[in-house]
Amino acid sequence: MTARFLRALLALQFLLACGLSWWLAELASAHLPAWMTVATVFMGVALLHPLFVCSQFLLAWFARSPVPPQHRITLWQSTRMLDAEFDAAVRTFAWAQPFLSERAIPEPVAPLHPIPLLFIHGYFCNRAIWQPMIRAASARGHRCASLDLEPLLGSIDAYASQIEEALSALLAASGASQAVLIGHSMGGLAARAWMRAHGDTRVAHLITLGTPHAGTALASFAQGENGQQMRHRSSWTTALGASETPQRRALMTCIYSHHDNVVAPQLSARLEGATNIAVGGLGHVSMVYAQRIQALVFADIDRVRPLGHTQIPQTSA
Repeated sequence: MTARFLRALLALQFLLACGLSWWLAELASAHLPAWMTVATVFMGVALLHPLFVCSQFLLAWFARSPVPPQHRITLWQSTRMLDAEFDAAVRTFAWAQPFLSERAIPEPVAPLHPIPLLFIHGYFCNRAIWQPMIRAASARGHRCASLDLEPLLGSIDAYASQIEEALSALLAASGASQAVLIGHSMGGLAARAWMRAHGDTRVAHLITLGTPHAGTALASFAQGENGQQMRHRSSWTTALGASETPQRRALMTCIYSHHDNVVAPQLSARLEGATNIAVGGLGHVSMVYAQRIQALVFADIDRVRPLGHTQIPQTSA
C-alpha cells in the first residue's frame, strides 16, 4: 500500500512540474523551447525533496536540543550532512520504497550467525529502506526479516500484531529462541509497543535509530493517529515509558544524532535506563544508510548473548 501511494505521489509531482512549466510559458507569453520544458519538469521534481528536507532542518533547529562540544560540526560538515540527507531522501522516497519493496531478502551467508534480525521501518516508510543494511547483515550470516507496517497512518499499537507475526515466522525459520529487533524512527516505538503487548522473552536486544521516544515537535505537522502519538511528550509516549521496567530498558540501545532533522528536541531519542549512543552530523533518513551507524549496530549485536539456539532439521532435496 505504501509503495503504491509513493508511486502516485511521484506521478503527482511530475504533473505539478508540468504545470509549472506551462505557467512559466504563459508568464513569458511565449512557448518555451523543448529543452527548457524538459529542464523545468526535471527541476520541479528534483527540487521537491531538497526543499522538503531544508524545511525539516529549519523546523528542527527551532526545537533543537543543545549540542555537546564534541558533536558540533563546521559549515562544511553541515553542507555534507545536507547533501547526504538529500541523497537519502531521494533514494528512499523516489526509488527504493515506491519500486523495490517486493525484493526478496537474501539468504544468510555461511557460517550462520545464531542471532536473527527483525527490521522495523518508520513513519511513511516501508521495508525497502532497510535493503542495504539487510544485505550487510545477511553477509555476516544473520537471517533477516522485515515487514510493512499497515495501515500507513494507523495506530502504533495496532502494528503489534504484525510484528508478532513477523517475529514468530523469523524465529521458526532460524531455529532461534530470541532475535534482535532494529527499529528506525517510529519503528522503535512500534517495537516497544509490541513488547508492551507481548512481552520481551523473545527479544535478545532492541536497537533504535533516531526513534522519538519522547516524541518530536515536528509530529505536530504529521497526519494520522501514529503522527499524533509521536507528538512531543504525548500522553501515548508517556504511558509507553511508564509501562517499562528497568530490566526491559536494559535490553535497549538508542542510537541518535544531535543533528536529526525529524526528531527534535534531538535528546527525545534517548531513553533513561537504556544504552544511549550519540553521533553528530547525520540527518534522520541518512542514519539508515550511513556506514558508521551500520558499524555501531553490528558492534552492538556482537555484544548480545542470546538464549539457546535450536538447530533446524535439514530436509532432503
